[in-house]
Amino acid sequence: MKKLFSVFLASLLLLQLSLFALADSSKSAAAAQQYSLQVIDNVMQFVKNDKVVRSVSLQNSTINLGKSKQGGIRVSVKDSTGKSRSFTLGSQTALTVSGELQSLQLSKSLPASASVSLEKGAKVESLKVNAACKVQLQGKVSQLKVTNANAKVTAEKSASIGSVSTVSANAVSGISQAKITVSTAGSLSAGRDQMNDDSRYEDNRYDRDDDEDDDDRYEDDDRYEDEEQEEELPDDKPSVPDSQRYRITSIQSKPAEVLFSLNLPTEQPLTKDDIAILCNGSGKDMTIVNVYTKDNQNYTVTTAYYADNEYFLSIQLADGSMINKTFTVSLLAPQLEKPFVEWSGENSVEITYVSDAAGSLYYLVQPVAAQTRNLWEEQEEPTVDQLKAKGTKLEMKVQSNRFTIDNLDARTAYTLYYLAVDNFDRTSQIYTASIPAKTEQPEKSEITIVDMVINSNINIDEVSVHHSFDITLSEAPQEELTLDQFSVTCPQESDIKLGKLTKRSDTEYRVEIAPNRILKDNNNYTLTITFADGSTASKKAFLDYSAPEINSVKLNRTSETTAEVSFFSDTDGILYWKVLDKSEIPQDTSPKEPEVIINGGNRVDIIGQTTNVLELENLTDETQYFCFVSEDEYGNRMNFYDYEKIPTYVAPEPPVQPEPEESNIASITVTDDTYMGSKGPRLSVTYKKEISSFVDNADIVVRGSKQVLSGYRQIQIAEARPDGIEIQLMPVVQAGEYTLEIYLDDVLNKATFTIE
Repeated sequence: MKKLFSVFLASLLLLQLSLFALADSSKSAAAAQQYSLQVIDNVMQFVKNDKVVRSVSLQNSTINLGKSKQGGIRVSVKDSTGKSRSFTLGSQTALTVSGELQSLQLSKSLPASASVSLEKGAKVESLKVNAACKVQLQGKVSQLKVTNANAKVTAEKSASIGSVSTVSANAVSGISQAKITVSTAGSLSAGRDQMNDDSRYEDNRYDRDDDEDDDDRYEDDDRYEDEEQEEELPDDKPSVPDSQRYRITSIQSKPAEVLFSLNLPTEQPLTKDDIAILCNGSGKDMTIVNVYTKDNQNYTVTTAYYADNEYFLSIQLADGSMINKTFTVSLLAPQLEKPFVEWSGENSVEITYVSDAAGSLYYLVQPVAAQTRNLWEEQEEPTVDQLKAKGTKLEMKVQSNRFTIDNLDARTAYTLYYLAVDNFDRTSQIYTASIPAKTEQPEKSEITIVDMVINSNINIDEVSVHHSFDITLSEAPQEELTLDQFSVTCPQESDIKLGKLTKRSDTEYRVEIAPNRILKDNNNYTLTITFADGSTASKKAFLDYSAPEINSVKLNRTSETTAEVSFFSDTDGILYWKVLDKSEIPQDTSPKEPEVIINGGNRVDIIGQTTNVLELENLTDETQYFCFVSEDEYGNRMNFYDYEKIPTYVAPEPPVQPEPEESNIASITVTDDTYMGSKGPRLSVTYKKEISSFVDNADIVVRGSKQVLSGYRQIQIAEARPDGIEIQLMPVVQAGEYTLEIYLDDVLNKATFTIE
């Protein structure tokens, strides 16, 4: 069933990718000669002709757009040192913005001819429009504030808008009226309001409108030109080699895939000819099939299947210089998916991740700004041994796991290093995840999501799949919720398009994913509702299509009435089981309904990634079968029951006593001799047939006359040959009958002798 479903999903995914490729090929590139702006991990980048021409590390992702000296757009920020800097775009009046920003402010000085577009996929916590310009929104804006009645703010269908405050309803369009609050200009500009963006710029020297609004501190006046110089943006590539600008920040291996990330996007996408993956060990180099990227920074390399080993990733950049990084592949070890990272308190971060095996997780957090080379003994990242020795160890289960990291500084960005070790002591590669500094979070709503279930309706006959989220709220909202107030996110997926919202009761809703959009199996999904007042409610749920897979079922009949069953399960869950006679099981193709086993049957908890054992009792001599149905904690259950025949009891045969083997000792001659200064009996032993093994003191024992002689203090081997051995007995030995016991070719041989 799993294989069939995998083929089905792969077919749908291929169809989707084909449609996406056609859609992308139709997009226009009309603005190729203009600068665009993107923000990635608090780094602002100016892009022109698909090339990054300037990168600036920011103190925080707050950006102000005003008027340049040439009458176009000026970009003002505070860099990572706290210095105020302005960059001119010359006479350019149209600008596209992408990435994640804490705040985007359009100053009053911005020309009325200016046009600012927030691209699809972009996220802005706070957007303030003080200019009489055009603004096109395709991404997500948590809080929108419009203080200029002549502004034209348009939200496209792809946009997600939280709360809206405006001086004129005519200034905004494409936004649900339930989200819009119309206020006077005075109330919007009074003091430091809910937008909370003024606190980042306390210098009011450019504010000359006497309206207590210091957001527009970059006004068009003489003092601005003297005190802050506009920096020109270069059109040429930086003079430093690409190998000094770029570095490989992370590498992750999967079956037939290698995923890597760079610190900066490349100016042009890398191709398979630019990449080599060499084996540092005795194995083969990886065969690269293709290379994919959406942002020129995060790459997926498809390969032929490869074995566990140490590999060397080498990348040739545009100027011919090289960067490289060594990584270890351990596909038999636990494979971890990209985690959810979410600030859950003032100084706490919650991490949610998925593992395909049970075992232990080790993790460390390190501030991004720290000198990691000193921390890791002149290395850029910790090694596996360092991470195990210094990291925090947690128990890890199959599928979804969650833990909290406390005592973090909310103003600081961190890197999370982690690895997994399964119950067979197989260690994964080191994974990394970014923990960004905490930004202003939307207020949590008093209404919460108390329950959420993900439904996956799959019709193999019609080759279709349909997902939906059934949610239950703690109380009925006072507003009429619309589809654009809902969003679904996942670390492994982007642009999860919603299709329909159905109100099932005052507190129950169904949110449907767009038809034939395939949600990835074994992943955590978060559904968020943004209410009209800007507050939010969210809840996570784990999506799993399949019941625990039971295999390696073995039955051993232990008596006439008992048997032992052992089996392996890939995940934790429940096993329903029952013993049925052959006559009770349909012998044709009719369905084996699971309810037959569940109703009135037995139930036992099963442990994933290990062998489970059951004892069966009250068996008969009739032909009987062990029948079972598995189910996981998410309610996934086998569609039919499976069964295995219980073997007939066969009484064991009485043990057959082996015939005593004939001794290989032909004769023993006793003489007196002196050996190493000690006088005692010497045994000259002759074998019937030559031996091939070495004889040691531990192989020899002499018993008789109430004595037992053994060990090198009592027995010395004077000479050992394939056909015999000379044995010197060291202590004073009484006269009498003795038995020599000696192992020859791992067989115990005995013979008697007499000491006169």
